[in-house]
Amino acid sequence: MTEPAKIPLVRNEVTSYDFNITRPILVKNILDRVGVELHNSIKQIIINTGDEWKKQATVVQANLTNLNMHERHAEFKKLCDVIIPYAEKMGSTPIKCRTSDCWGVMYTRGQFSVAHAHWPNVWSWCYYIDTPKGSSPLVFPDGKEGNHYIFPDSGDLVLFPAWVRHEVPPYTCDEKRILVAGNLERIPYRELPKPSVLALLAGGCEN
Repeated sequence: MTEPAKIPLVRNEVTSYDFNITRPILVKNILDRVGVELHNSIKQIIINTGDEWKKQATVVQANLTNLNMHERHAEFKKLCDVIIPYAEKMGSTPIKCRTSDCWGVMYTRGQFSVAHAHWPNVWSWCYYIDTPKGSSPLVFPDGKEGNHYIFPDSGDLVLFPAWVRHEVPPYTCDEKRILVAGNLERIPYRELPKPSVLALLAGGCEN
């Protein structure tokens, strides 16, 4: 068996290297976990809030709420609390997370989002409220063998690494396409609750 070529790293400067990295993405319907009442309450808040960005030049050209909906509305905070445990089990090394941003999005005919990412967050997610028949997909354009498309249903969660680029093609339906989006950041180790001595002893090594 031939050994792979050994490529030394360049010192003293930032250099780009090609790595074949597998990126985990979860697509799962969680309406049963969220509940119809909370689902519908969040929808109504998004509709009532409307566009708080006033058609500013953002990467998402749709009707957007501000990014702090989890701080303004208990309903959004509850949704985030449902989603965070899924994120904490993602990847080869699970990490504790918290919400850094959460906002509502409402697409109408002709609206779209250009390819973008949410670095330096760890995870990003979308929870779909209304996805009329014929709705635009969520697209990940950087697949090695082509674009990856997700055609979400109402109640679907799509959870993905925040540094993965994604986009939405121009929307062609008359009914509104409504979702909640969010970003999760890693909780620094120093901010995590420290285990008590008794807990450490209880979980000690067996003889």
